[in-house]
Amino acid sequence: MMLLPLAKIRLHNDLAWYWVLLFAIACLGIAIYYYLGAVRRLPRRNAVILVSLRAAAILLVLLFLFRPAISYTGRSKRNYRVAVLVDASKSMEVADSIGGRKRLDAARNLLFNGELLEELEDRFSVTPVIFGGKTDLTDKANLRKVKAEETATDIAGAFSSIGQRMDKSLLQAVVLISDGRVTAEGDVLGAARALGVPVFTVGIGSAKGAAGRPKDLAITNLVAGDNAFAGLDEEVTVTVERRGFDESEASGAVVKLSDESGELSRQEVVFRSDETQKEVKLSFTPPAPGFEHYEVEIVPLEGEKITQNNFRDFGLTVRKSRIKVLYIEAKPRPEAKFLRFFLERNPIVKPVYLVLTGKDKAKIQGDVKDLDIGKGRGLSVKDILSFDVVILGDVPSSFFTLDQLDAFKELVDKKGKGLAMIGGYDNYGAGGYVGTPVGEILPVVFSGGTDKGIEQDFFVEITAAGKGHPIFRRIAPFFARSVGGPRSIPPLKGAVRVDAARPGARILAECPLASEMTRDGKRRVVLAVMPYGAGRTLAFTGDTTWVWYRKLRPLGKDSPYEAFWGQMIIWLAGHSDEDSGGTGIDVWTERRTYSTGEAVKVFARLPQEITDAACAVTLPDGRTEKVALTAPRIQDGPFEGTYRPHAAGPHSITMEGSIGDVKPYRFMAGRKYQEFENIDLNADLLSRIADVTRGQSYTITNAKRLPEQVEIALGADAEEREIRLYNTPLFFILFLWIITIEWVFRKRNMLL
Repeated sequence: MMLLPLAKIRLHNDLAWYWVLLFAIACLGIAIYYYLGAVRRLPRRNAVILVSLRAAAILLVLLFLFRPAISYTGRSKRNYRVAVLVDASKSMEVADSIGGRKRLDAARNLLFNGELLEELEDRFSVTPVIFGGKTDLTDKANLRKVKAEETATDIAGAFSSIGQRMDKSLLQAVVLISDGRVTAEGDVLGAARALGVPVFTVGIGSAKGAAGRPKDLAITNLVAGDNAFAGLDEEVTVTVERRGFDESEASGAVVKLSDESGELSRQEVVFRSDETQKEVKLSFTPPAPGFEHYEVEIVPLEGEKITQNNFRDFGLTVRKSRIKVLYIEAKPRPEAKFLRFFLERNPIVKPVYLVLTGKDKAKIQGDVKDLDIGKGRGLSVKDILSFDVVILGDVPSSFFTLDQLDAFKELVDKKGKGLAMIGGYDNYGAGGYVGTPVGEILPVVFSGGTDKGIEQDFFVEITAAGKGHPIFRRIAPFFARSVGGPRSIPPLKGAVRVDAARPGARILAECPLASEMTRDGKRRVVLAVMPYGAGRTLAFTGDTTWVWYRKLRPLGKDSPYEAFWGQMIIWLAGHSDEDSGGTGIDVWTERRTYSTGEAVKVFARLPQEITDAACAVTLPDGRTEKVALTAPRIQDGPFEGTYRPHAAGPHSITMEGSIGDVKPYRFMAGRKYQEFENIDLNADLLSRIADVTRGQSYTITNAKRLPEQVEIALGADAEEREIRLYNTPLFFILFLWIITIEWVFRKRNMLL
């Protein structure tokens, strides 16, 4: 509780102290003289009481005339509002604070038993805030009973939320009580700066390497692939770390891998005496295609104090099998070189590359052990029908027999596979495909002749349909022009001219050059897709995507080149998330894994008669949340919506109402146990938050100084204050009380 600052008594008549003392002695003398005759008849005790009461009454009258006041130096208390943010994420239930308390209990003890909250309330208007994956303005009663149940820590989101929900003209400071372990997307320091007020942080928990850490086994790293194949063995590597155990302890701990059906694999961990970390490999075999959620757990040891970090989980896309791709070119060229290189190192692809070596002769490379390779043109009809995807490069129709051309059509129409034609000088119309079985199933219309095509550089423009299509998942922003700047992806160096898209085809990308408009004023098609029979076809008129690879190679697997071709092949093979299984209803997201707090773009393809729709997102704890979907902006486009997950773990999406059958689509937001992947106090982040906002950083042991420092930081001006005793009802009531007691006392002693 805040005590009154050092004070002094002063008299408004400005009399010296010795005059006051003289008056007091005089009052005592007058009282004794007045009662001198009466007190002789009274017992000594009663005489003293009577004289004291009269002296006190006379003294109060004199003091009233002297006008006494208590003066002190204080700070001006304006209408300051301070937000106190308390972390209620799951990592705050770790019991490593002072006295073995759980972190949230230690925070509560500081606020209430340590009187930090009361000290702040004595100086400011305080708004308590509880945050984790979401942020709630609350009160003291809820703050006392809140539990550490939030599955994410979004400090940036908490700063942004109070900035939007509280009056910025009144908010003057923020107090953040947390372990600093951020598990959600967001620029924490940027959000702190945006508040425009000082942030004072209080770190809760033990830092890495701190003395006296309790016994603990932790999973500190997990490595698993992004893709797996049904029926084939997969492996996950787990790093286990021991803390606080003696050298002879912790060996014999068991690590096990499970999915929703139960335990799949287990391994024993054996530490050498000098080891604190150990890698463990767990093998398993995914039984069926789909998106699966797996958990790894260290079985707790006797004496282990912290068990929350014994878990890790991950999501894995399990595919039917590796995609068999046949890629055919008439001759070597840069586009073929880079595309072939990509196919050969892509783990989900099983490629075969066929290139002409002379008239009616071809060279076949790749995984050909299961092919019945004939002479001359190389592939039999049986061979062609064994592939999942065929990519026709710069190769004329004259290279193929009619049976082979019919086989390409049957592969799509009857077998439900995919066929693509990419740009070149000797394909499409110039390659003699007009009127052929292949020309009939492509999603574009073209004319015969020797047109050299578009020979001018241009940036690919993605259409609204393209932005929601799996082929451009995650990479559409690369093709957009940044505000006031260039695109991040290089232009193509030309393309094949085609006349238009076929009815039923979807145009995903176009050439924006005004000089290349069609006769009816439309842009030239660069990429179009179309369902055909049981399968699907694609036409891409560009032939220089290798420039994308060369410029953006440092991005690795996140390069738009890698994603463009990889997602195209997955879609052509029918392994894409946008696969309704024949119901005509699809729901999917841009990708399968997200961070908590990150925007998840949801797409749904629904029957044309539907104009209003919503989907339901099922959270890891079984609760559902509704996401409104916006109607398509173009014909045949998908419905779109945005969802920001605030809980960590596996989510699933289904359509609301009676729209039709659609299998649940699953994605991961964060990780179910992400709050415990690193439980060490992140004192560095808390210190940087304080530094960039001109606040201060504290520990739980020195946080009692915080209220005064907040007051100083806010510039509350020092000023002289006084309490005028003579001008208060209490002064008059005290005088009446003394006179009344004296009268009663005199009456009882028969002095009236």
